[in-house]
Amino acid sequence: RPALARGNPADHLRPVLALALHWYAALDEAHRHHLVVAREDQPAEELVVPMCRVLEAMNDAPMQAGLEPSQFTPAIYDANQKSMEASGRVGWHAAVMDDQTGELVAYTEIGQGRHHPSVAGQGLTCVDPGHRGRGIGKWVKAENLRITLADHPHVETITTDNAGANDPMLAINRALGFRTVRTWQSCSLEVP
Repeated sequence: RPALARGNPADHLRPVLALALHWYAALDEAHRHHLVVAREDQPAEELVVPMCRVLEAMNDAPMQAGLEPSQFTPAIYDANQKSMEASGRVGWHAAVMDDQTGELVAYTEIGQGRHHPSVAGQGLTCVDPGHRGRGIGKWVKAENLRITLADHPHVETITTDNAGANDPMLAINRALGFRTVRTWQSCSLEVP
C-alpha cells in the first residue's frame, strides 16, 4: 500500500505541483486546450453515468489473475456514496472532459475519513481507452493531489492501493512520491 507522507506542507507540495505542471505541459497541444477539470465533493448528477462508463475502463488495467472485473453502474456508485457518507468519509473527485465533445475521458478520486483527518486515500484513476497514451491520467491524478493538499493542509499522509501487475500506475505513483509500505496477496476460493 504505497503512501505519500509529508513533513512541511510547503516542501511536500512543491514536487507534486511541479509534476502536475510538467505533465500538463507534456500534454499534446490538441488536448491541452480541450480539457476541463471538474472538482466537487460529489460529482454532479449528470456526470455519474459518464463517470461510470470511464470507471469501466479499470477492467482492462493489469490486475492479479483470478480477480473478477468490477461493475460500475449509477446504482452501485450511489450505494458506495451513501456508504461513504454513513461512515463519515468525504471525497474529492476530478474529472477530465473533452471541451469540444463534452465527453468525460478521465476520472480520479481521493477520500478521507472524519476519524483520521490527517490521512486521505487516493482511490481509482482511470482514462477512457480512446484517450490513453497522452498523459491525461497522470496529469489529472497529480492535479487532484495538488489541489487536495493545497485546500486541505491538515492532510499529512495520502495512501493508495495498487495492483502489483500495473506497472504504468506504479511508475506514476512512484514519480508522485508514493512508496510501498506493505503488500498483500488476494486469494479466492470456489465454493461448490
